[in-house]
Amino acid sequence: MTFTAAQFLPHVGSQFSIPFGDGLSLTLTLDDVKDSTTASSPYHFFSLNFSSNASTALPQGIYALQHASLATQEIFLVPFSKTERGVSYSATFSVEK
Repeated sequence: MTFTAAQFLPHVGSQFSIPFGDGLSLTLTLDDVKDSTTASSPYHFFSLNFSSNASTALPQGIYALQHASLATQEIFLVPFSKTERGVSYSATFSVEK
């Protein structure tokens, strides 16, 4: 599946879930979608930034993200910030135009 920034923009502020085999899941909120594409580039660059209220960060890796109105999508997440409020993650995409 090819991802686009436009696909995620309507879902900023909504929740995504990462299910784990033991019946537990981690809830992430999509905080923003940053489009970094330039007209001269042959690629579409964008990133998704998520936050969670978990006190422990997941290791970077591919996770199946579920959303109420999107199909389950496997996305490579990288933790980039940890505060007293939780952990933030980023997913960065480079897709040929």
